[in-house]
Amino acid sequence: MLTVAHLDGRYRGAKRAKRIAAELIAAFGPSITPIQRQAAERAAMFCALAEDLAARRLRGESVSLDEVIRLEGVARRAVARLDLPEPERNGVLPSSLVVGGAK
Repeated sequence: MLTVAHLDGRYRGAKRAKRIAAELIAAFGPSITPIQRQAAERAAMFCALAEDLAARRLRGESVSLDEVIRLEGVARRAVARLDLPEPERNGVLPSSLVVGGAK
């Protein structure tokens, strides 16, 4: 089974997923469990995929708007399931952790 660690870092999508995963994992702090790490990595991959699909749609590629909306919902729910504490930024998550804008 492949994880974020298996992604080829030469590609933009892989780099983006790894950056998002690092932010999510850091939010857990030093007491992160293996299950939390796996969930954070999966959420990061969903976020990177959603960003890529939305960008392709905006670039004019033949991408279904329904697919974009569904994948953004999957990414948002995956991040929400991590149950991370609210960042100290007036309750707004970093844009990299929220697909489609601020919370």
